[in-house]
Amino acid sequence: MKKIAGILAATTLLALGAIALIAQQRGGPPPPMSFFVTSVGKGDGANYGGLAGADAYCQTMGAAAGRGSSTWHAYISTQGANAVNARDRIGAGPWYNQKGQMVAMNVA
Repeated sequence: MKKIAGILAATTLLALGAIALIAQQRGGPPPPMSFFVTSVGKGDGANYGGLAGADAYCQTMGAAAGRGSSTWHAYISTQGANAVNARDRIGAGPWYNQKGQMVAMNVA
């Protein structure tokens, strides 16, 4: 599975998300959390040290929530040469909150 300034998000691999959705529809256990939002920031504002630093911060926050075995990525974009769009970093969905409730099926 996957997971800035202010809002952090994570994504699950599409295959795992599809398996989790099928399990939920069949009455199985809820799928694991694949998305979270936090208001806990770093002391130096929005300076997370680029994409790698932001991802590392998300990993720390995920671990603190008991989900350290998942790989979390920040929902963050960059500008300029080799720009990165946040939507491209989070996969295709679906995404589930900590209660196992689907928050979005896809990026649309």
